[in-house]
Amino acid sequence: MNPYEILGIQASATEEEAQAAFRRLAKLHHPDVNPGDPEAAERFDRIRKAYDAVLSGSAAQAQAPSPFAPPSRRDVRKVVRIGLAEAFTGGSVRIPGSSGPCGECSGEGFLPTERPVLCSTCMGTGVSGRHERGILRVKVQCPDCAGSGKAMRIRCESCDGHGTSKSAPAVVRVPPGCRDGASFVVRGGANDPDENIVGDLEVVIAVAEHPRFKVSGSNLETEVEVEVWDAALGASVSVPSLTGRSFRLAVPAGTQPGRKFRMKGQGMPSGEGAGDLVVTVRVRVPDASSGPLKAAFEGLRARGTGSETG
Repeated sequence: MNPYEILGIQASATEEEAQAAFRRLAKLHHPDVNPGDPEAAERFDRIRKAYDAVLSGSAAQAQAPSPFAPPSRRDVRKVVRIGLAEAFTGGSVRIPGSSGPCGECSGEGFLPTERPVLCSTCMGTGVSGRHERGILRVKVQCPDCAGSGKAMRIRCESCDGHGTSKSAPAVVRVPPGCRDGASFVVRGGANDPDENIVGDLEVVIAVAEHPRFKVSGSNLETEVEVEVWDAALGASVSVPSLTGRSFRLAVPAGTQPGRKFRMKGQGMPSGEGAGDLVVTVRVRVPDASSGPLKAAFEGLRARGTGSETG
């Protein structure tokens, strides 16, 4: 149908005349004004589409989905896998397929305008809702235009007023020492302006297993291999860490396989302080079936020193 006919104005009508016609019809057909009329929302939606089409100068826009139709609610839960090193240090994790703050309006959903325009929150009615007080139904003044129906900002077209956009995925700030199963809620992270859907995004962190480190409470556990002679004589060995640096561990003479050493404060960060790094020593026994190594070990066995411990 012709949008000008819906508004009851001529095709040559000015923007001010179109606004006046829309406000007049909105006050008559707005769903808040007709709480008992199930068709009020449909009539108002048709009026809104016609008004948008007239302002844009294209009647084709009258067929576009109305940004003012009540959005559907859909919250989303998503599991995101990160590495143990990332969980240890913390950082920013981008969530693919989610909605982050709109870059055009910085997440506000609206942009400033130089002159007053029709308030897009209340559609020019000055009323944003109604409140029940016993048997009384009280109109709630629109907070964005103070009931005037005019505002100094316009709805952001990039995000359709949602404040979020899929072109910039949501980012979750993972704290240092993040544990497997930790969850974070991104308000509006499940918004989909194209489908007129709003919702929050719950992000559940799944920490992948590490080939060398294991989490035990607030402690980290790892193993280090030492040569049999270093275990017998004592040595200083290198112990790697999740951050890429390494620590020096003093292995005393006579260290037995399976002995554990605790490095204070080098475990997983937490609110109560970092845990410890627990290092288990594994003794690497060489193949002494031939050559000089065989002779050396046979000599030790012959003297009986091979059974002695430090």
